[in-house]
Amino acid sequence: PLLRDRLVAARGDIGKIITSPDGKNWTKHAGNPVLESGGQGSFEEEGLLGGPQVVFDGEIFHMWYHGMRSNHNGGIGYATSTNGYNWT
Repeated sequence: PLLRDRLVAARGDIGKIITSPDGKNWTKHAGNPVLESGGQGSFEEEGLLGGPQVVFDGEIFHMWYHGMRSNHNGGIGYATSTNGYNWT
């Protein structure tokens, strides 16, 4: 998803952000990935994360994403950010 001047892409860890002032020239964010998979026992323990959907409500960025274990059991994750770069 495109967030103002930021593109959030996912493959493996979520939040490989690139930025552009003009939509033509892009720079990778030094803090990539901004959201990593959970530890052992979490629904995304294998690092299989994807499908981020981000909504900005005027104050907070809300991200929903899916995660999966290698046995194909998974779930929906939720993270928030005040700036689109630092997620919890």
